[in-house]
Amino acid sequence: MKKTIMIVMAIALVLCVIFPTFAAESSPEVEEKDYSRLIQEIPENADAETAVKIEKRNNKHITAMQVLFDADSLKAYNKACSNMKKEGTMEAVRAAVEARENLVQVESVEDRIWFIWDEDNMPCVDGEGYTEEDLDGSQMFGFGYEPIAIKYLVEDQSQCKGNIIACSGGAMKVWSNNAEGYPAASVFNDLGYNFFLLQRRVEPYSEMDIFMDFQRLIRLVKYHAVQEGYGGQDMFAGLGWSGGCRTLFGAVNYCYGDITPADFDSDYIPDEIDAVNSDLDVALALYGMGYDMEADNKKLPAFYICAGTIDSTVDPQNSYDLYDWLIENGYDAELNMIEGAEHGFGVGLPPATGQAPGTDEWPMHADEFMQAHLGYQSEQY
Repeated sequence: MKKTIMIVMAIALVLCVIFPTFAAESSPEVEEKDYSRLIQEIPENADAETAVKIEKRNNKHITAMQVLFDADSLKAYNKACSNMKKEGTMEAVRAAVEARENLVQVESVEDRIWFIWDEDNMPCVDGEGYTEEDLDGSQMFGFGYEPIAIKYLVEDQSQCKGNIIACSGGAMKVWSNNAEGYPAASVFNDLGYNFFLLQRRVEPYSEMDIFMDFQRLIRLVKYHAVQEGYGGQDMFAGLGWSGGCRTLFGAVNYCYGDITPADFDSDYIPDEIDAVNSDLDVALALYGMGYDMEADNKKLPAFYICAGTIDSTVDPQNSYDLYDWLIENGYDAELNMIEGAEHGFGVGLPPATGQAPGTDEWPMHADEFMQAHLGYQSEQY
C-alpha cells in the first residue's frame, strides 16, 4: 500500500512539471485587487455606525473606478450597499463587504486608471484643514480619496488624431459622468482621439485644488504620450462641460505653462511630471460658467465654444462674451450656439438632457476645429 501511494505521488509530481497548469488548477492563486489603494478595510472591533461609514466610503471609491468591474457584480455590490445604508446593521455591512469581495475585475488599474498624484504628495491650498467628516460629506467620495483619471486609448496609435483631457460637469460638487464623460469617451474614441476623463476633487476642496487636478492630468497625458508613444502629439485639447468647463478655465487661467502646485501649496514637492509644460492647443468649452478675462495667461489655446440658446442654468451670454473677447484680443475661436438646446446636453446621447437638433453633431465640428489647429501652441507662440 505504501509503495502504491509513493508511485501515485511521483506521477503527480511529474505531471506538475510537464503540465504546470495542472498544479495551478489544483491550487488556484488569489488574484490581487490592484484597486485596493482607495479601499479601507473595516476593523474587527468596529461598531455598526463606523462600519457603515467606512463601507459607504468604499462604495463611492469603487464607483469612481467602475470601468474596472463586470457590470453584474458591480450592480450586486451597489444593491448591497443601498440596503446597508437603509438597514444600518452589521449583518447588512457584512453582506456589502461580501459583495465587494465578489466584485469581478475585468480590467487592471495599470491599463485603465492613473492615480494622478503621488500618494503622499497631493497639493492642497488649505493644507490639512479638511476633517474626515468634511471629506465624507462629499457626494462623490469620502476620506482617503485620491483623484484619478480613466484612460480610453484608441486601438491603433498610429491613427490617433489627438489627445483630449476631459472633465464632466456638476458644478464643483459632483461628476456628471453618466451624462457627459462616459458617452463622450466613446464618441471621441470613434473620431480617433485618445480620451482621458478626470475624476477630480470636488467640494469641500477649494477651486484651486480642483484646477490643479486638471493641470496635473494635462501634464500626465503629455508625459505618457512621449514615454509610451501615443499618437496625436500635435494636439492636446482640454474639454469641460459646465462645472468641468469652469475647471478647464481655471487651469488655463491660473495653472498654465511652467506654473507648479508649489506656487499654491508651499509644502508640495515638484516632481518630473511638473517639468512638463501644461499649455493646451485647444479648449473645448461646453456651456461654461464665466471666464476670467483679467487673468495673466496670454498664451491661450484656440477655443471651440458650444452652448444652448435657452440654457436656464448657465447664462448663454457667457459664451457670447467669451467668444467676442477672444476675437477682439486676437485669439482664435469658434462659437456654436445650438438653437433650442438647454443645459446639460453632453454629446447629445442619453441619459443627458437638454437635447435639440445639433447637440449630437458638435463633436464632429470640434473634431474639424481641432484638426485645423494641430500644434497650435508651437505655431502661435
